[in-house]
Amino acid sequence: MRRFVIVSGLVAAVWAIDATGVSARGDTITNPDWLRRPNAEDLSSFFPEAAIDRSISGRATVTCIVGKDGFLRECKTVSEWPAGLGFGEAVEKMATRKFRMKPQMRNGEPVDGATVRIPMILYAPSMSARYVITKPLWAEAPGFEDMAAAWPKEAGDLPSGTAALRCSLDQTGGLRHCQYAGGIPKGAAFGRAAQSLAGRFRMKMTSEEGVKFADSDVIISFQFLNPATPAGQARRVVKPEWITLIDPKKIVALYPQAAADKGVVEGVGVADCLVAPDGRLTDCKPARESPEGLGFAASAVAVASFTVMNPWTPGGRPVAGARIKLPINFSLAAEPAAPAAD
Repeated sequence: MRRFVIVSGLVAAVWAIDATGVSARGDTITNPDWLRRPNAEDLSSFFPEAAIDRSISGRATVTCIVGKDGFLRECKTVSEWPAGLGFGEAVEKMATRKFRMKPQMRNGEPVDGATVRIPMILYAPSMSARYVITKPLWAEAPGFEDMAAAWPKEAGDLPSGTAALRCSLDQTGGLRHCQYAGGIPKGAAFGRAAQSLAGRFRMKMTSEEGVKFADSDVIISFQFLNPATPAGQARRVVKPEWITLIDPKKIVALYPQAAADKGVVEGVGVADCLVAPDGRLTDCKPARESPEGLGFAASAVAVASFTVMNPWTPGGRPVAGARIKLPINFSLAAEPAAPAAD
């Protein structure tokens, strides 16, 4: 199962790279590759103190520039989870101080400036022989009204705050024994707010998974927005996690007949949809299309009905009750040419 990981008794990490660069036509390009990866001592040295004190595992993705000498610079965090515990900063520091890579090569010569994307998962040492749920798929999660109601009065005029909880999973997918794991700003206010919402989560799982993974650790991020501000009142979905992706075969099957009849082989339709509590897209309406008048928007509405997003985003925000605009790119493969007559 993709969302469960058994971790060892040592601090461990999982990483990969995705390198990009600019090449001229005809050049032979070799992308960067590893020369030196972090060892266990490096991981222990850079592991966030706030997380290791509470035995919290986490992940972060950073982008860096690779120099001709193979050293990394200008590392920036793209994402981290749980938010506010320092995993992004830890990977940035590790990358610039401990990583070494073969530089990008162009026609056999080292090139400065290739960008690499490095995702890492860091496991805390005391999580030995236990299951850690790294990417929970939720059947139920809090909504925008729940988040607004949980805003702590002690936070006053702060625009936002974050918190992370570490909980145990029960056999039904619910959470129990939730403990505050940290957040920004420091203090218990947002931790208490997060704990007040823990009972509204239920993970999507089968009965067999419930038996096997009961008592597993679940770490949940929360991002609270002050409900008195425009940002806190808006129902926006930022960087959702899709549970059910769009099947390309369905897109082809729903290609608008009016466009096909006119010989139009590609177009874009946009559906305006309401996100239901289970993450499904409902009440979808045609928003816009290009080219116009050929049915691409209506086909986008049909495609949207097959998609499902996780009811809670990795960044710690709800999705239920928001309206989103979902663009769908349609394309028909070129028909094979008929064999020439003799």
